[in-house]
Amino acid sequence: MVGGGNSAGQAVVRFSRYAQQVTLLVRGRDLGASMSQYLIDHVTAIPNVEVRVRTQVAGLEADDRLRAVIVRSGDSTERAQVPADSLFICIGGTLCTDGATGIALATNPAGYLVTGSDGAADPGGSWPLPREPLPLETNRPGVFAAGECPPSSPNSPPTIAAKAAAALERNGIRPLLAATGADARGLVGSLLTDGAEVYNNTSQTLEAIGVADDIERSGRYQPLRLRLYRMDREMQRREMRILAASPDYVVGSVHALTEGGSLLIASASGSQLGPLVSGAGRVILVIGAQKIVGDLATGMRRIYEYCYPLEDARARQAYGVPSGVNNILVINKVMTSGRVTAIIVKERLGF
Repeated sequence: MVGGGNSAGQAVVRFSRYAQQVTLLVRGRDLGASMSQYLIDHVTAIPNVEVRVRTQVAGLEADDRLRAVIVRSGDSTERAQVPADSLFICIGGTLCTDGATGIALATNPAGYLVTGSDGAADPGGSWPLPREPLPLETNRPGVFAAGECPPSSPNSPPTIAAKAAAALERNGIRPLLAATGADARGLVGSLLTDGAEVYNNTSQTLEAIGVADDIERSGRYQPLRLRLYRMDREMQRREMRILAASPDYVVGSVHALTEGGSLLIASASGSQLGPLVSGAGRVILVIGAQKIVGDLATGMRRIYEYCYPLEDARARQAYGVPSGVNNILVINKVMTSGRVTAIIVKERLGF
């Protein structure tokens, strides 16, 4: 696995459950500059994971399949061989198809690889076989494109995000699309009213893009989370319960969003779920595009198999106690128009 950000870290956690050995190659001096601390702690505690910092890929060895990755460490010019069956690269979302022409792969003017029936119809594609190309097959038979390299792929993140946004709107939820976390942060700020009572749910997404800090430290709002922390749980329990149940705004995230426009949120205590359903005046949810799934069943699997292990590790590190999938909220439709806004961000955020 190549990369030093949260995407690479989350991928390492997942692959470590199935692979005998996972090696993470990081170009930087350490993980702290680009990966969340809870994820660093999790990754470095996994027995079958090795992290190599200041390391770059210098080449590959293969015959009919990948056999090894050749790496170079630090300032050294010496190369070392790392046996490998697979190589995954998580180093950003910028389209990198410049080398495609060097192996005679056809691209469109925007740089995307031409695939499928588009490849057969493309004058520069030179499809050599009498059969039609398979879906996602490039102009070279047997060579396929994936991810966001092929344009208008029905399974590419932009297409899925647009599909999910349309479904949310049909379900009474206002969808907004943001290209980056920074854009999403700006959208949240534009939706919140100065001086309003705002409760920000515990969320790695909100922390990663700076929204949690904006709510709690900008001085623009009345941050209820901080107020609740300062209250006496024994003497002011009833007041705390009322305050948390009906804020002007709740800002949070979800664990899964289906292509049909359903939102899934899991919680150990369940305390934040009531305001999402009806207690809060307005709800704003920031959702990384990687959380979009095909259906409710897949969303449930994502919660139990992916989100829960990561959240459990975070809770143990932060609070010294385990987490749990004790409550799951599924929002299929919102009856009050405009009450819930979902901001879908076209990049990986949170887990």
